[in-house]
Amino acid sequence: MDQRTGQQRAPSRKAEDRIASATSRDAAIRKEIETERVKSAAKTARLRALRLAKEAADRAEAEKQGPAPVKSVRPKMRRAPSQ
Repeated sequence: MDQRTGQQRAPSRKAEDRIASATSRDAAIRKEIETERVKSAAKTARLRALRLAKEAADRAEAEKQGPAPVKSVRPKMRRAPSQ
């Protein structure tokens, strides 16, 4: 068994406590990061679905209206050189 006194074990106990607290903080941060990643992925999927639905509705509306009329292009008027 360990025959060290309380004062002799104190430094190693402090180090172990620091390591344990750092490990628990790291785990909490990793869990929070994962939670944020999942939220972000869900938001991206929702927005993508909305965008695709809107694009499909726009395409359907455009097909209903038929092709857009072609505008005639008028030639530009040229100015006479000023003297």
